[in-house]
Amino acid sequence: EDNSTEEAVLLDDLNMALERAIGKLPVKRQRIFKLHRLENLTMKQVASQLGISEKTVENQFGKAIKMLRVNLKHFTFSAFLGILSIG
Repeated sequence: EDNSTEEAVLLDDLNMALERAIGKLPVKRQRIFKLHRLENLTMKQVASQLGISEKTVENQFGKAIKMLRVNLKHFTFSAFLGILSIG
């Protein structure tokens, strides 16, 4: 297998792991994360759309990022090792 195929497989695995990790977030936090990161809305726009304060959006987004880091910690380390072994 060439490097580009292995890299593509690792990226697919990472995307699947990220989707699973997002799915583990509480529903409100998932929505905030998706609106801000995946739909590129500003914190203010997310707050307006959900009818909550901007501070709540910021707090919930921060908690989402922390949870995702914890849930992906092992995977990202493994992926990093995999990428190192490709080169």
